[in-house]
Amino acid sequence: MYETHSDHRGRPREYVGALLFGCLQLAFLGWVGMAALGFDLPIVRAVFVSLYLTFVPGFVLVRLLNVDVRSISHLLVLVIGSSLVSLMALGAIINVAYPLVGIARPMAPLSLAGTIVVSVSVLYLIAVRRRDAVRSVPRVDAVVSWRAIRYAVPLLTLPILSAVASYYGSAAGEYRINLLVLVVLCLVPLAVYVSDLPGPAYPLAIWTVSLAILFQFTMVSAHVVGFDIHYEFYTANAVREQLRWYPQVTSVGNSLLSIAVLPAMYSILTNVDVALIFKVVVPFFFSLAPLCVYHVTVHVFDRRDTGFLAAFVFVAYYSFFKDMPDKQHMAILFLGLFLLVTTDPRLARRVKLVLSVAFLGGIVTSHYATSFLLIGLFAPVAFVDVVSRFRLGSVRVDRTAIPISAGLWAYFVLFNVLWYGTVSQGTNLELIVAVSSETLTNVEAFMATPESRSGVDYATRDLPGGLLWEGYRLLNVVLLGLVFVGLVETARRILVDWEIHPYHVLAAGCYALIVVTIVLPFDIGFDRILQLALFVLAPYLIVGGVALANATARAFDSVRAVRALATASNARKLVCAFLVIYLLFSTGAGFAIAGDETPPYAIYLDDDNWEEWNVAYPSELAAAEWVSAHSSSDEIATLPGPPNHWWHNKDFMILSGYYDQSAFVWFERETESVPQGTCIYLGNEMNDDGRMPYFDVETETLEHTEFEETAFYESVVVDSNRVYDSGSATIYGC
Repeated sequence: MYETHSDHRGRPREYVGALLFGCLQLAFLGWVGMAALGFDLPIVRAVFVSLYLTFVPGFVLVRLLNVDVRSISHLLVLVIGSSLVSLMALGAIINVAYPLVGIARPMAPLSLAGTIVVSVSVLYLIAVRRRDAVRSVPRVDAVVSWRAIRYAVPLLTLPILSAVASYYGSAAGEYRINLLVLVVLCLVPLAVYVSDLPGPAYPLAIWTVSLAILFQFTMVSAHVVGFDIHYEFYTANAVREQLRWYPQVTSVGNSLLSIAVLPAMYSILTNVDVALIFKVVVPFFFSLAPLCVYHVTVHVFDRRDTGFLAAFVFVAYYSFFKDMPDKQHMAILFLGLFLLVTTDPRLARRVKLVLSVAFLGGIVTSHYATSFLLIGLFAPVAFVDVVSRFRLGSVRVDRTAIPISAGLWAYFVLFNVLWYGTVSQGTNLELIVAVSSETLTNVEAFMATPESRSGVDYATRDLPGGLLWEGYRLLNVVLLGLVFVGLVETARRILVDWEIHPYHVLAAGCYALIVVTIVLPFDIGFDRILQLALFVLAPYLIVGGVALANATARAFDSVRAVRALATASNARKLVCAFLVIYLLFSTGAGFAIAGDETPPYAIYLDDDNWEEWNVAYPSELAAAEWVSAHSSSDEIATLPGPPNHWWHNKDFMILSGYYDQSAFVWFERETESVPQGTCIYLGNEMNDDGRMPYFDVETETLEHTEFEETAFYESVVVDSNRVYDSGSATIYGC
């Protein structure tokens, strides 16, 4: 075979790419190796290793698959997503395989780094030797100009500014700094949308604002904050300390690779505390989810402005930052990556298949509840795939755009059952079956008396009152109403054109799920269900707004002024303004500006939000760390939370980061003994005036009694030594 002129032009570029790749491999292994020998530059190592893990494995996989994209943001999202799913898979494989050949600590730094280097190198060599391989760097349409720099630099400073303001502002109790930054973040979408900025500004604005809002939440303290994240922190930290992931451990979070294994891998190789990985690195990952919404919307609706607004529909709902980071967030990210791939008309069928299998696996190994919900949501789409193989009369289905085929759906179902049926000894599968059975067998009871966290419960909760709070309630109604109008308008177009995009089938299923969870929350919570549904439904809010504008123009066709105002362009601007207002309310900024009480799920704008989100003060953390290090027992005694509301117990949540769920010993007023050697932890749950809380079963209210008058105090505490007092927590016994 003769070499062409293009072959000669490509060779120098290939050589440079190979040289750069080799240098990266050596540098990565070198940093980890030098650290093992005691030579380390902590900050440089942490930054370099994080960048390597986040970009290099995924870039090699993208090149191996000959992925052809033109948008740099699209490419980066695919690269990072491919890196994450590759590391999760590799982490699971080595923890199962290495012990079989005598390697007891598969995730020791040198062992883990060496495995990653060898695996990535093998994939790179396969990629460069392929005859149909593309150039070293996939071609993207990106132009660097002075104008681009002028808008890029201010946007890129937003996450840094947000993190600094959140951490130092909260530490000093100066929440006005947080509020000022938060207001700026809320206004950025409107400023970008109405400005005459080029297309690439949209993805950059989406990513920077998303990450900045997440940092406003996570960087409020030095430790993880929220609810489930505390026991997820315990799980990841256990993997880090043991340098091994044990698939048979029966904790709920152990079967979630994105929680148990991925953060531990980053922590081990960067030598950074697991808490900081959860607070900085994981939010960076999830900040890519709104970018997925943007690109998927562009693929399906073929409009960048609609994609831009749709991304902020997802960001504006408070569940975007609530509980960040959390297992559901990572599952939603992989859902976005899956939809990004399957809706892209440019990608080859083979590429779609490989990446779809990988990202569906990422969903499964990130969150059990999201995975099983998606089985149901994907089922109608898989059905459309089957029936579209036959003639459907005059209805046309774009088979190239089907998000999930019948074969992929069967793989997804099988993977869910096998993974959760075997890993952690089937704990999560048993949980899913039990919750599903209870829900389905008590439908009539739930219909008659909807349980807490259902849609009815959220809609009818007592609010502080006032115009702002009623306005906030109305904004949520408008949001769901516009989405519904958008779906109706989409259905109308389908009936007119007799052509259906399979994505609309998935969207209809998501809205049906919202309707069902108005009374049946499946033990997840209406807000979390709505977060998942909005990820798919976000574009339809814009479609609904434009549809209402068009309907108004038709209704007042004879009024020239109305026709001039009721245009699609103006409708999108109004939607953008609505999203800014909604974001101000959901983050709590609007309430804080007005001097009103902020919502319990708002970003930290006062001390009340700290308590609502179980933010640990340094003194509380010091007590938890002390007792976990000095206790001779594996158990810890503390106050229980109200029945079915354990997340209201701040002491329990903080201690969950240091003790397994099975290690807790609950004491109440009448408790007369605790196991020998067990430490007694009295912290935030005890009132400052020394009164002990208890739950009155008859009135179903939280009451208080004098601690020194309880049987527990007289029988246990009096005879125990006070061994530690941090000011916020006191420890007896041990």
